[in-house]
Amino acid sequence: MSKINARSPFYLTYVTPSVPSPEFTCTIANLSDYTVDTNGSVSLPNLDYGYIESFTSTAGDFSNDKFAAVSSQTVRTVVFKIVIPDGFSNSGTGYLLCSKNATQQVGDCSGGPTANGSIPAQSMTAGGDTDTVNLASYFNAGSEAIAGYRIVNPHKSFVNMSISGSTLTLTALNVGGTNVVYVQAFDNGANTCIAIQAISVTVTVSNNLGCTASTGVDSVGLTGGSIAQDGTITSPSLIGTIAEIRATSGGISITSYVANTTSSARDVTLYFLITVPTGYGNAGTQIECSKLFSQKGTSLVDFDCDTTILTNQAIYTDGTIKTGDSTVGIIETTTPIKFGEVSTPTQRSITFNIRVPSGYSNSGVLFPCTKSITQPAQVNPCSTSTYIYYIQESFVGDSPFDFCQNSFGGATTAIVSSATGLGDAYNATVCATKFATTTAVQPWFGRDKYYRVDRFRNSSSIRSSSAPFHIWRISNSGIVTEVWRWDCQGGGEGNGFQL
Repeated sequence: MSKINARSPFYLTYVTPSVPSPEFTCTIANLSDYTVDTNGSVSLPNLDYGYIESFTSTAGDFSNDKFAAVSSQTVRTVVFKIVIPDGFSNSGTGYLLCSKNATQQVGDCSGGPTANGSIPAQSMTAGGDTDTVNLASYFNAGSEAIAGYRIVNPHKSFVNMSISGSTLTLTALNVGGTNVVYVQAFDNGANTCIAIQAISVTVTVSNNLGCTASTGVDSVGLTGGSIAQDGTITSPSLIGTIAEIRATSGGISITSYVANTTSSARDVTLYFLITVPTGYGNAGTQIECSKLFSQKGTSLVDFDCDTTILTNQAIYTDGTIKTGDSTVGIIETTTPIKFGEVSTPTQRSITFNIRVPSGYSNSGVLFPCTKSITQPAQVNPCSTSTYIYYIQESFVGDSPFDFCQNSFGGATTAIVSSATGLGDAYNATVCATKFATTTAVQPWFGRDKYYRVDRFRNSSSIRSSSAPFHIWRISNSGIVTEVWRWDCQGGGEGNGFQL
């Protein structure tokens, strides 16, 4: 606490300071588990904060929220439009655009279910109307029976989808329009293909669409958007499509506004010419709706430790520091870099050095912010590893395709793992054993390579005719990061699939 000396008749007034609201960023949103399957279907990522309103891609083969199949591995970039939740400094802007990459693999499969004709377009009334589809009528089984169906719904705020047995139920929500959703059929065969059907869904709203809600009229819902100091316009979210942006009602179309060269923020009203989408009573017409924005001035504030919030920091048991994230600016270094191991939980003080971004008076400098974190005590990672396996040390691969090319020795080296089965080893710990015993001594230094693994001491070599076997990919810290079932009987590099 600071001491302030003041002589009469001076008075002091103080209030409890409020916690600053952080800026919502893509780092805070933390998009994870985004995938693109071999059919090109996009699996929406999970988010820590916010929710996905829509997504798009500039790829030439991207259509109806789906990519085409590929003949070689292809990196797919998708831009997700994320609605910013309350509690952040930029909540008023409405949404944030975040890019995410995923690799689409080649559909190297055979057999499996196939599509039987096409599922007809579905039309429903907004507000809970439902349609059902018997999926068994639109898919044919391959050599094995269809095991089930998967939903691919890129428009969860438009329609709900659920499956019971082979019956798909579509439930219309409260937004009109036409969108495409997907259903996949699969079986339990090894490396068999997945069939996919597209379904065009139209939701009709009896009301017209207007700028504000009233009897018989739904609101376009202008949400978020902004005008930057330099005049850059970020359009708000809404129902419909923006045809023009205007500075005055009925005026000419603009793409940006005049820069604010004053030090203070100013209020600006923009007018949006909106085309009403399919599903509303006035579909195809255009309406003009306005929204008030606050355009920032040129004055800049200092960046300090109250400007940002440090998140996801930690200290590992070996003393290594997890840098984590800063809601504003980028953490470049820490002081110290690492601590020594401890036998009891120990409180540590760490300085995170943050590169100040543009928009602050001290932008570009490295600003130190200190945080207190508890370092956990070192624990033997092998203490829970009780299952005995045997690993092949004579050969390690850089991929599963390496194992069928030559004759390699058997899996004869004993290891201990927390995995309960060969096929259930993902994220399990693998530990080396004491010589001539099965006592775990330390995590297996896997070098991020691929190893043949068996439940018994198997001295037989891998040959071009070898029956199915299991392969584990093991990290430097002894963690199984991939599990494969592989078969060399087909010759060549063999084939298999990841469990």
